[in-house]
Amino acid sequence: MKMQHVLFQNFTIHGEGQRELIRIKPTVNQYMRTMTPGHIDDITFKNIAVTGNVPGEYTIELVGADENHTVNDVKLLGISILGNKIKPGAKNLKIGSYTSKINIK
Repeated sequence: MKMQHVLFQNFTIHGEGQRELIRIKPTVNQYMRTMTPGHIDDITFKNIAVTGNVPGEYTIELVGADENHTVNDVKLLGISILGNKIKPGAKNLKIGSYTSKINIK
């Protein structure tokens, strides 16, 4: 499957200490016929806020499966967790292999 041209915008999430907030990763699951990971391209997360007062990891993970199953052109725009805006290099931001064009503002 190819996931492309998707916009997630204007969400407020009540945080309860979750380990993960966003995971963008082509994977294989038991429902797939070909058992081949897909491709992820042109995904935007805009104006997403995690509110509340419960600390947590709230990890944002972006990672491709291999050189043929990549994560490309992901935008994280105006993402805040418990009042702290996500910036490049944030400790809960994990950008792995086989990714390109990751834009964080």
